[in-house]
Amino acid sequence: FIGDYKTMTNGKWLIGCEESGRVRDALRAVGVDAWSCDILPCTENPSKYHIQDDLLKVIKSEKWEAIIAWPPCTDLCISGSRWHKLKIADGRQQAAIDFVEQIWETDCKVAIENPVGVLSTKSKLGKATQYVCPTWFGETYRKKTGLWLKGFPKLVPTNKIDISTLTKKQLNRLYYLAPSPTRALERSKTPHGLAQAIAQQWGSL
Repeated sequence: FIGDYKTMTNGKWLIGCEESGRVRDALRAVGVDAWSCDILPCTENPSKYHIQDDLLKVIKSEKWEAIIAWPPCTDLCISGSRWHKLKIADGRQQAAIDFVEQIWETDCKVAIENPVGVLSTKSKLGKATQYVCPTWFGETYRKKTGLWLKGFPKLVPTNKIDISTLTKKQLNRLYYLAPSPTRALERSKTPHGLAQAIAQQWGSL
């Protein structure tokens, strides 16, 4: 991994499954000792505050004040429901649920993000605390996202966009991304507006 996170002081926040570093950087800008963690390198915003390692291993190796995680939704989201039967049979869906539950059960404040999917009905997390959309935070595209919150307050809109002023192509920009090796990664990146809202509303906790 990059950076020696074990030498830092108490009060560290871990941003899990975040290749982009957007939430990490937004939180650090308001004074939070935030570290991103992903099995992938941080290529968008390379930083010594990125840990390239297994998230569960990093969670267990250190005492964290808070964890904000964006676990992969490939085996969980409703948009991929036509493959759920196969993923249930071969164990992929249960493995994805187990991964999220282990994050959730960490003894600290926890926020978990995931699109509409099976976490609400098949995991210990239960129903999402709230659903948010990038258009709440100044973005011009739509992506309904669930937040499961433990110790964090609900996010409130900071710059709500009137979606009636947007074209179908703008609203569904992520859906219309051309097939490419990086399409899934681009679709999973945290919206900049949401990252800023997290920093502004949770960074002082």
